[in-house]
Amino acid sequence: MLGPRLRQCAAALLPHQDKLIADIMSYPDNLKLRSSMTLFAAVAELDSVFTQVLEQFYSREPDARTLRFLEANPS
Repeated sequence: MLGPRLRQCAAALLPHQDKLIADIMSYPDNLKLRSSMTLFAAVAELDSVFTQVLEQFYSREPDARTLRFLEANPS
């Protein structure tokens, strides 16, 4: 149940192409979103909604700290 809702929430951001993420959510939520999208993009299909959020709002740049965590803690 959580997976579909998370995808739905992420997809709800995509129609707002004309806005910066800072216009949609304030600090620190904008940072939490980037970290979450990075985490879920790492385990989702290639062109997932999580990747699309990173592309649209974060210039395709995942959260470096989250990536370091994932590299240090392989499954």
